[in-house]
Formats: sequence, structure tokens, C-alpha cells
Amino acid sequence: GAEHAAETRALPPASPALTLADTGLYLDGSPDRIHPENLEFTPQYTLWSDGATKRRWLNLPAGTYVDAIRPDAWEFPPGTRLWKEFSVDGRRIETRLIERRADKSWRYLSYVWNADGSDAVLAPERGVALSDIGGPAGRYIIPSRGDCVACHEGAAVPVLGFSAVQLSRERNPSTDDAVDRSLVDFRSLVAKGWLRNLPPA
Repeated sequence: GAEHAAETRALPPASPALTLADTGLYLDGSPDRIHPENLEFTPQYTLWSDGATKRRWLNLPAGTYVDAIRPDAWEFPPGTRLWKEFSVDGRRIETRLIERRADKSWRYLSYVWNADGSDAVLAPERGVALSDIGGPAGRYIIPSRGDCVACHEGAAVPVLGFSAVQLSRERNPSTDDAVDRSLVDFRSLVAKGWLRNLPPA
């Protein structure tokens, strides 16, 4: 209800949520019901992840937007949350979360799913090596927080995969042309007012 929506839109707490259900990704904590205020998207250029299937969502605090005045370095408001879920052979293995805190710093968290897919708990900072997962590699590595920082903070903006090129409907022919058109993309972000101050070009 409205109370849960307000909770989802609040700034991240000082301490990280211990379970994925407490991050606001799901409606009423149910792992099969994504909260409707979390916008699903798919970038056209994705990294190979040992055959894992991935889904991604964005949540912006109520009344805010992504500032695109710098086309190659979009500014995300404090309270922004992005999730990326990894599945192998239909089983959810890990969900990563990056969130922008009130001081405009970014926090990187990983949540490990239990075997029956009913819950995911915060992974240790050092990361986790999982075996007997299936898929091409037969194992799965959840990165350490240092690994997350090394990859994300080397870019102009630590949010990777959410940009004009990545969200364009005019997909590169070499990428997956079967993208779900119901997902949020560049044009729908602009139309809804969630992406503003675009340079005319």
C-alpha cells in the first residue's frame, strides 16, 4: 500500500538491509512480486556472466529524476536504487544492489539466494564462492565489495548499463533484437519526466 511505497522511496538507511526483501525490490516482501515503482530495463550491451540470465530494475525517489545535462555522466538523485538479479538454469543465485546515499556516495551490496528461492541474505564483504550451481562454469563467484568498487567507480558514473546508448530503442543489430518493448527505455524515461535536461543533440 501507500505505506510500503513511501518506504521504498525513502533514502537508504545508514546500515545496509540484511535481506533482499528489506531493500524495497518486492511488493510486501514476496520474491515473486516486483514492486510496481521499480522499473525494469535491459541494456543492449551486457557483460557475459558465465551463462547467467539477468534482470534489472531502477527505483527513483518520488518527485526526482535523472539529470542528463552531461550526456555521458547522468546524475542520479540520492535514494536511487538499482538491482541486478542473476539466475542459472532458472534458479536465482544472486541479486546485486547499488544505491545512492544522502551524501551522494554509492553503496554496493550483494544478496545470496537460498536454495528454494524464498529469500536472499546479505553476502559478506569478502564475497562468496558457490559450487554445484550448474550452468557452464558449475560454480559461481559473488564479488567482494572491493571488486564492485573497482569496476563501477572506474567509470564517469558508477551506474553501468543505464545510459542513452544502453537504453536506446534503436538497437545495434549485433545485440539482442528480441528486447521486451514493455520495459523502460530512453524514450519512455523522457516521456515520463524521469530523465530531464537533455542537450538538444
